[in-house]
Amino acid sequence: MGRRIGFALLGLLATMTLFAEGLLDHPWISWFLPFRDTVLARPKLVLLLMVPVVGYLLGARVSLFRNLLAVVAISCVTVSGFDLLLRIFGFTIAGQIPPIRLPEFPWLERSAPNREVQGSTYGDLAGIARDSALREPRPYRSRTDARGFRNDHPGTDIDLVILGDSFGAGQGTTQDSIFSSRLERQSGQRVYNLSYPGGPRREYLNLLAELPHLTVRPDARVVWVLFTGNDLSDADPDVSDSTPVPWWRGLKAARIRYQNYRTLSPLRMAFLERFGRLLTDEVSEQAIVRQLPDGRPILFREWYRHDVNLTREEAEQHSNFPKIERVMGAMRRLTAERGLALTVIIIPAKEEIYRWILEDRERRPSDLEDSGFGSALLAACDRTGIRCLNPKPVLTAEAYGAFDGSGQLVYWRDDTHLNDRGNEIIADFIAARVLGRSTVTDSTASGPGG
Repeated sequence: MGRRIGFALLGLLATMTLFAEGLLDHPWISWFLPFRDTVLARPKLVLLLMVPVVGYLLGARVSLFRNLLAVVAISCVTVSGFDLLLRIFGFTIAGQIPPIRLPEFPWLERSAPNREVQGSTYGDLAGIARDSALREPRPYRSRTDARGFRNDHPGTDIDLVILGDSFGAGQGTTQDSIFSSRLERQSGQRVYNLSYPGGPRREYLNLLAELPHLTVRPDARVVWVLFTGNDLSDADPDVSDSTPVPWWRGLKAARIRYQNYRTLSPLRMAFLERFGRLLTDEVSEQAIVRQLPDGRPILFREWYRHDVNLTREEAEQHSNFPKIERVMGAMRRLTAERGLALTVIIIPAKEEIYRWILEDRERRPSDLEDSGFGSALLAACDRTGIRCLNPKPVLTAEAYGAFDGSGQLVYWRDDTHLNDRGNEIIADFIAARVLGRSTVTDSTASGPGG
């Protein structure tokens, strides 16, 4: 009996090192199980119990199994130790910065702090299409600060805060070329990018959560970037300044910190998650593929096409629109209380700017008009007393000129997001319309894009 218990404990400790370090406990493991829809399909439970149970039943009787169990135990400890050493010395094998949850409010995510990756990337739409021939590879660098946002400096002495979703964060574009970086170089002001993928209500909570960690100058500004492609369909819960925020403290927050530690296992990020995506990822939508005159593919998103084709009345009748207007009011009051000047910038979707390509037709004067959701946002800004600027006319004019002149685009061909040129246009627009500065083209990071 004693020997059986000893072998069971050996198996338990061996597997526990993998769980403790974060190497196991991944949903893809249940893909292999015939009872994947039952409680036993939980990989944490199955893998935690399997080795010690078998060790208890067979370890004391079968010498071959005893030797195998010893090899498994040594391997588990060795792999866990190697993963720990990678953490200690700051090595990372993964090609992207993973998300973590904010311990004080786990509903919010941000990127892992103090990380940097360099290499190449391609667009989110090419990822949906799963066709390498549709990719537009480009050099890529991304660096996060101590709070997990895409900045090359800490949030001190800030003149301008950029608040938004993946468009504000510059997804798909190297860090030197995103419009927050360009603005800082062009204007000489200290710009802090507080953007992370999500909807308007998450963006409000991000500002609320991060303001205590920022030091802003007395005349600081906030530029809040809204996006016509998916902000209306954002599924976040209703949030306003009267909604109590359940900030987590003590053991609850410590549990989230430990979960973040496990999430950041270098080997898990490099191998398990990549392998898991190959097995379990299901594409819930199709990328729309069109051809440019020179034969290059350009991709669009069906979801965004639907939202930008809504009329203003349909957008305002959407169940989420009153929630967006409530959070706009909350944002105005929060920034006013902190002495921050708030300006909203409405970024149009690629499906608006290149509607004629998406619909395979000639351009029409109506293509220059705001989308229904864009018009509804402008009206909501008026009602809530927020200054709101619409760069669509400038972006459209630049898009037409670039396309007619050299066939270039202002969005990445394989991505929903702005390319280098598109980010430059938005930086110039904010510099001129928000900061009151003349446009200064930044040639150090400018590229044609698309």
